[in-house]
Amino acid sequence: MKLGTICVLIVAGLALSAQGGVIMGPTAEVLVNNQSTDLIVRTLFDDTQGVWTMSGDVETAEYKITISATTKEDPFIQYGVTAQNFMAVPQTFSFAFSTPIVPAPYSAAFASVSGSMTDDISGNGVTITPVFAKLQRAFAAAPVTNLGVDVGNGGTGGPGAPLMSYTLAADSLNNTFAPTSFNTLSLNLDFTLTANDVATFNGGVEITPEPGCLSLLGLAGLALLRRRS
Repeated sequence: MKLGTICVLIVAGLALSAQGGVIMGPTAEVLVNNQSTDLIVRTLFDDTQGVWTMSGDVETAEYKITISATTKEDPFIQYGVTAQNFMAVPQTFSFAFSTPIVPAPYSAAFASVSGSMTDDISGNGVTITPVFAKLQRAFAAAPVTNLGVDVGNGGTGGPGAPLMSYTLAADSLNNTFAPTSFNTLSLNLDFTLTANDVATFNGGVEITPEPGCLSLLGLAGLALLRRRS
């Protein structure tokens, strides 16, 4: 079957879905030391731009977390997060963002991440350590596929002056692959943060459909917007 035929079938299927189904929005989840948190996520949809925004925060005696994210089904995920460790021992923070996307054959991905870390009042130094090979990983589904654009390295700052902030080196990566049909895009950020310190990150991922599908995907997105409005 030719690519153009595949794209037409995708748009037709989306039109039917938009008439009779409910389109799900994005999700955000945060774990601390592999335990769920009471993060409350506020989600809004801008039907003029087709953009979802999410924001949330949670604070306990052990940590404070804030998140913000923007997603679109065209598709991309962009986020900003801050994690503050109130404990006298390192803690592991895991952020997961996911969004439905326009089902289509995709063939390229791009991801980036940047961040900073702030030492506590002792000035004894701050360290961020990736849980996996890289701080940020990007996936699409189904089936679940690593997009080959994992980015971000850990770092250490200090010892130095109390409450000193240090910049983590920004990282970005492109990847191309054989056209593969996906309907979900997700991004994970996982790191361990030293005692009483603060970490802040901004990052994102976007994937690009096959060139022959670009204009037809615009029609698909329009169908979804009409369904929401």
